[in-house]
Amino acid sequence: MFTANDETLVAGDDGGSTHFWNIANRTLTTTLADPNSSAVKSVALSPDGAILAVGDGYVYGTSYLWNIATGKIVATLKDPGRNANVSSVAFSHDGTLVATADQNGSTYLWTVPAGKLVGALTDPSQDPAYTMTFSPDGTTVAVGGEGTIWLWNLAARTVSATLSDPSAPEIVSLAFSPDGKTLACSDSAGHISLWNVASGKLTATLNDAGGSKDVAEVTFSPNGATLAAADLYGHNTYLWNIAARTVTATLTDPDSSGVTAVAFNRDGTTLVTGDNNGPSYLWKLTYRSAATQ
Repeated sequence: MFTANDETLVAGDDGGSTHFWNIANRTLTTTLADPNSSAVKSVALSPDGAILAVGDGYVYGTSYLWNIATGKIVATLKDPGRNANVSSVAFSHDGTLVATADQNGSTYLWTVPAGKLVGALTDPSQDPAYTMTFSPDGTTVAVGGEGTIWLWNLAARTVSATLSDPSAPEIVSLAFSPDGKTLACSDSAGHISLWNVASGKLTATLNDAGGSKDVAEVTFSPNGATLAAADLYGHNTYLWNIAARTVTATLTDPDSSGVTAVAFNRDGTTLVTGDNNGPSYLWKLTYRSAATQ
């Protein structure tokens, strides 16, 4: 992911470390190493850029809040569930809460920076929570499980909508459009689904352009016109024109490894992709793919 000023790239690795890269001169500036040396499954930056949340993938239920300025851990978040690997971390829109989703089907809410547990959103079906994200206005938390997406009203801590796609197995990635009207999800069968948030209706299904069995991550460009989709087994990242439902560009991983993560910078002119072999690549996008489109 990019920091808010687009000057730094943040990337976690399978060794339990999160690295900060200066984009201008392509140099590593900081490395934050988790105490348990477990694979970093998910990272998120607070809106003000002061706190980094890191979810460990294989140390049962552990997440960390790092003070970026000091390079120190300010809180360790221990998942209350039994043997519950953390699959996703995300900050609320105002930065006062951080959410952690686990594979026991619960999403926990913690205060920032103290790390006090203040709420739990438990999947009614008790399926694993594979991915989770906040809506842009901060009122809703979307959680993806086994073919089902739960939309939670954050204030009431209740399910406001259930989005079910019988053809979708594991929901592996979720992304709200910048206006919050559309929710994109990708699954382990290679489908990308677009949902109307207000109506709870499925509006489109985009089959992975490379025929992959897993779209690891999806994300919208800042203006919402383009959706980037990371192809885990096809080694490509596809840029979809949302209005036309067509692929406008294919970005092929130079290392021929599966793409696991994608993120736009704030004006949509640069996309970063991360792959299974460790490198992250910066792609300069054309006018047609950028946020000024």
